[in-house]
Amino acid sequence: MAKSTLEIRCDWGADGVAALAPYTDVFIVVDVLLATTAIDQAVSQGAAVIPFLYRADTADVFAKGQRAFLARPKEAADTGTYSDLPSSLVGLAPGVRLALPAADVAAIVRAASTTGEEVQPTVLAGCLRNAGAVADTARRMGRRISIICAGERWPRGGLRPAVEDLLGAGAIAHRLEGSQSPEALAARAAFRAAWDSLPRSLAGSATGYSLCRSGYTQDVTDAAALNVSPYTPVFIDGVFRAAEW
Repeated sequence: MAKSTLEIRCDWGADGVAALAPYTDVFIVVDVLLATTAIDQAVSQGAAVIPFLYRADTADVFAKGQRAFLARPKEAADTGTYSDLPSSLVGLAPGVRLALPAADVAAIVRAASTTGEEVQPTVLAGCLRNAGAVADTARRMGRRISIICAGERWPRGGLRPAVEDLLGAGAIAHRLEGSQSPEALAARAAFRAAWDSLPRSLAGSATGYSLCRSGYTQDVTDAAALNVSPYTPVFIDGVFRAAEW
């Protein structure tokens, strides 16, 4: 099947965005542990989320310039303050703007916004919790859909493929009808294989294991809940908000 006729594709990181941009109407960024799960948590309460690359010396200035509350990385956040943990965002007031440390998501969004295509693609944020809702929204917004796994980073900065993002992408691909690339089919097959054991799969992944050892087991467990959120975060005018129909 020719690449141009495929409707559903899957790739990794900002480089994946660049490769798939000519064939894409809608990008779905997936960072299950924990950025896009946090974004879903925030927009489900009516908040707007600005993903950004956190730097301790400039984060406060950035948030102030965005008229946003600052969420700090979990390692640097005080108890009871906003962080990049989804559990810290429960209780956000509707209308709040939140600057969220999410470097990989921010890079993917930036790449999708500068593709050079005449019509810029829509960008959605997907995770296991909202996989079905995001897939349904994406199908309403365009025919050609590319799911971009954020992955993690090796100490030297290279992208490390993360199984939790592969499973999140697979959950979305599973919901989508249409011709799928081998990469999307592989993600879908991985999701189907782990469907009955998502909490165990996430907790046993490299990222999940590290989070659990650091005391964030509940956030990992919550991120594994499938299709419990009816919300779709859509990136418009520099922020993610819940899509409206």
